[in-house]
Formats: sequence, structure tokens, C-alpha cells
Amino acid sequence: MTASRTTRVAWGATLLGLVLFTGVAVAQGFEPVADALLQAGWRTLWLVPLFAVPLGITTWVWRSLFRTRPPAWSTLAYGHWVGFGVNQLLPVARVGGELVRARVAVASGSPPVGVVSSLVADKTAQVASVALTGALGLGLLSGRAADTRLVGVGVAGALLIGLAGAGFYVAQRRGLVRWSGRLAGRLLPQTHRERWTSGAHEVERELAAVYQGPRLALAVFGHVAFRLGLAVEVFLLAQWFGHPVTWVEAVILEGTNQLIRAASFAVPGALGVQETGFVVLGEVLGVPAPLAFSLSLGKRAREVLVGVPALVHYQLREGLGLFQRSAGPQPSSFE
Repeated sequence: MTASRTTRVAWGATLLGLVLFTGVAVAQGFEPVADALLQAGWRTLWLVPLFAVPLGITTWVWRSLFRTRPPAWSTLAYGHWVGFGVNQLLPVARVGGELVRARVAVASGSPPVGVVSSLVADKTAQVASVALTGALGLGLLSGRAADTRLVGVGVAGALLIGLAGAGFYVAQRRGLVRWSGRLAGRLLPQTHRERWTSGAHEVERELAAVYQGPRLALAVFGHVAFRLGLAVEVFLLAQWFGHPVTWVEAVILEGTNQLIRAASFAVPGALGVQETGFVVLGEVLGVPAPLAFSLSLGKRAREVLVGVPALVHYQLREGLGLFQRSAGPQPSSFE
């Protein structure tokens, strides 16, 4: 797929998300949504500092996937913070954040081989955790849904994501990284080709070593804990909006919506798709549609309040670095 075609697909997915979001918003009406948001008021801002807990969990997960010389905790936390902002707010199909994380870690002096292998392993654990958390949400939902077709569609989605994760893992063990390195090397000048291919071999060997022992299983467990931690946001928001839900219902809403977000990775932030998921699931659980829509808006508010400062800071940092490099010592015109 060419760059121009990729750009068109990204903008098309963004437009589709905006149309869907607008349609769902109009269907709920302005007044009931506004009433719920006004009732919560400034309490919604508590989600911003509370997000430090799940951010800390995923930072620990990433650090655990380095076999040697992991970057400083502050570097990993910063990379994760910016990576979340990129993946949640920009049209990057939820992989651009990993590229930013890699750049931040490598810039700190960490060996590129260790950084890349840790990120590949982390992405594998993320996919597995989405399938597991979604399966948990669907299992809890099955006892409450009168229409089993909804559960059946969700189970099919969980199975597909689980199979994708398993396939990704098996492909890595069967030489996916090495093959990708050879393929990418063909696109590079001859002077860089051997170095790129050699690096791919090193990453594959490092990744195999990372997968020995309990590291991957612990990473999956950590990401499941992270996703269950996000259910706390749903639980608190429902309390603040004046329509409390149980912890089980919060896990159903968050866990099942994680599957929906994963399936709609091409749409930035699953805009519109997440809102539809909350409304449909809320109907099954007896949560009024305007309130379910407001729950999604509350989570989006946290995404914006956490992600936008990260993107702005990263842009300023990168711009300052570029300026300093361009303004470095210049050779004298008299030499």
C-alpha cells in the first residue's frame, strides 16, 4: 500500500468515526448528556491523576521485558505517556505510539536491540490481554443478556483477536523478525542493507531469550491488571453521573469495549465506535443510553487531558533538539 493510499484510508477512517460519533450524540439528545456531565462537574478531573496507577503498571511491564540495561524508570514512564497520547489521539492505527516509545528509549542510550525486542514482546502481551479481558467481560455479560446474538458476536471477536495474538507470537518464533528485516533491507541502499539484516537477526535472538521464562506471562498479567484498572474509571464516572453501576458491570463495559476498540484500530481512538459500544452494552445492563454515552465522553475527557499535554511536550522537546542540532558549531568561512 502506497503512502498516499495509506493516508487516504486513515482520513477515511477518521471521517467515518466522526460521522458515527455525531450520529450517536444526536440520538442521545443534548440535555440528558449535559445534565450527567454537569452533575459530575470537576470530579471528572480526578481521572487524570488516577491514570498514573495504570500508567505505572504498564511502565513496570515494559521494564520487565528488558533482559539487560533497561532505561531509567522516568524514561520509560515518559515514553509510555507520549505513546498513549499518540495511539489514542492520532490516526496511527495504534502502532505509532510504539515508534515514539522506541525513539525515547533509544535516545536515552539504551541498546536498540533490547528496545525493539521489548516493544515487540509488549505488543504481543497487549493483544493477549485484550482477548482475555474481553473474554472476561463477555463471560460476565452472558449471564445478563437476553439476546445471546450480541454475546455470540463478541465471543467471535474475542476468538479472532486471541487467534491473531497467538499467530503473531508463533510467527515471531518462526522467523517473522528475520524475514521482515530481509524484506526491509531490500528497500535500503546496499551500504545499509547488511547492517539492517544483521540487526533483525539480533532482535530475533534477543526476543527468543525474552520469551524464555515467565516474562511474557507476567507481562500479560500486568496488561490485564491495567485494563481492569481502566474499569475503575467507568465505576467512578457512573457514581458521579448519579447512576451507579456495580463493579461487575464496570468490567463488562470496559472489557467488552476493549475488544471493540481493538477491532476498530483504524479509527483514531475508536471515535464513535466506542460510544456505540457503550450505548449498546448499557442497554443490555439497564444503563440509560444518554448516561452510557456520557461514560464514554468522560473517558475521552481523560484521554484528551492526559494525551494532549504529552503530545505538546514531545513536539516542543523534539523541536528544541532539532534547533540545537542545527544551531551547533559551524565551520568558519575563513577556514
